[in-house]
Amino acid sequence: MFDKKDGIPEDNGNGIRKKILAAAVCTTGAVIIAAGIVAGVMKFRGTGEENKAAVETEKPLKKEKPEDTAEKVPEATDLKTEESEPEPEFREYILNYREAYQGVVNQTVNTYGNGQYLVYSVYDMEGDGIPELFMLAGTGFEDFQWKVYSYDITSGEAYQIGQVTGYRSTLYRTKDGTPGVTCVSTDPHLGQERIYSVKRTGRAELSVNEIWAGEMGAGEDYYAAAASLTAYDAFDTTGLSRIQGETVTIPTGLISPGGKEVFLIPGDVIATSVLQEAGYSYSTSGLTDLNSSTVWAEGIDGGGAGETIVYDLGLPCNVDGIAVLPGYCKNEESYRANGRPINITVKCGDKILSKDLKDFRPDFQNPMNNMIYFDLGETIYTDRCTVMLSRVQDGEKYTDTCITEMFPYSYSQ
Repeated sequence: MFDKKDGIPEDNGNGIRKKILAAAVCTTGAVIIAAGIVAGVMKFRGTGEENKAAVETEKPLKKEKPEDTAEKVPEATDLKTEESEPEPEFREYILNYREAYQGVVNQTVNTYGNGQYLVYSVYDMEGDGIPELFMLAGTGFEDFQWKVYSYDITSGEAYQIGQVTGYRSTLYRTKDGTPGVTCVSTDPHLGQERIYSVKRTGRAELSVNEIWAGEMGAGEDYYAAAASLTAYDAFDTTGLSRIQGETVTIPTGLISPGGKEVFLIPGDVIATSVLQEAGYSYSTSGLTDLNSSTVWAEGIDGGGAGETIVYDLGLPCNVDGIAVLPGYCKNEESYRANGRPINITVKCGDKILSKDLKDFRPDFQNPMNNMIYFDLGETIYTDRCTVMLSRVQDGEKYTDTCITEMFPYSYSQ
């Protein structure tokens, strides 16, 4: 058995994904086709935050001899396009979910009267940088429902993904910080309480499962230790507004190859996908926390070429580049097991840069010192930066592409 902290997954019996590995063995004068090997593979990697154990059932893939990880990290080179591997199309995305959600709130108020008792919450239940909208809608306690909406950054539209009971209910973050929310519905007259686990299972799919029902004891509050989602009155736009003001950069303690101090530029980090695994978080927040033990992982089938991360800075500010620590750099085992980008394309304002990262190897003793800098060559005044994974490389065990750190930076605070 392995510890999750080692970056090697173990089977905890939940959400197991299966892969079929077919092996073909060639011998002199004859070809023998071996039987397919079915192995249950749990794609958990762990972020260093959890310690859940599991049992590994996959037959290990053959590993190459480990390389000397203490060697100097090669400089990233300019992109060299190979005709056999065309790059995905670089595209822009529409980032106005606040406006789209405000339209949903307004429509709900118009439908259900004067807005009395109508409230909403906004919370990123998936960790992809786009919060979901939880809109309480109905004519009274008996028919209240929390209608749940998400936002499509391609079309710029809000759409409903499901609903959960709004009968005398409160929404909470999950206790362990995993994707989803918890809905607690209480009947004070009967002393009954029902608890529901609410998780997003698809683009327009919401899973609602009752996980507890029973009679409350005197003074009992099952979710007193969990933070409830902030509820805003339907006429209050506070929950949908962005506080406008001067952007304050964050010291990182990092020094660029040119000898300049690097300051992180904060903002919303939105990804086209995020890997969802029970008990683990691979959210976009891992890209900007200056912590080499956490990681963002894309969540589509395959390696993730073409997946995009957008940095919405809120207000135009001075951007000097993008810093990237590709792969899962917590340790060598995690780095080799997981996928990583081998070419990244960056766009800030009208400036576009690409770099070949296939020869990158971090020093696992001090991974943050191996950051790759996409220096723009000039200061760009912009409110958005976009990064696309042009090409990716599978890991020895998993195809999910991981990035340990990535953020826009400035040379001035």
